[in-house]
Amino acid sequence: MKPIIPIIRQEPFDDSAWLFELKLDGFRGIANTVRGRMLSKNGHRLRRFEPLLDRVCEDNLKIIQWIRSLWRWSGQR
Repeated sequence: MKPIIPIIRQEPFDDSAWLFELKLDGFRGIANTVRGRMLSKNGHRLRRFEPLLDRVCEDNLKIIQWIRSLWRWSGQR
């Protein structure tokens, strides 16, 4: 998936057919959970966020393992 790169314009874009969202939270990135990397929209590594990605991946793995254990448990009944 390629990110949308912003275009510099003289006038702000405005169209009643579009919804707009203010971005107040900092950085946007693409999480590569296979390689354990965070990438910017330009493909640069966001290394300072990678420890957070490690934590998210660990938590997700625990959730997946818990769901699998429920499946095994429900199959035995």
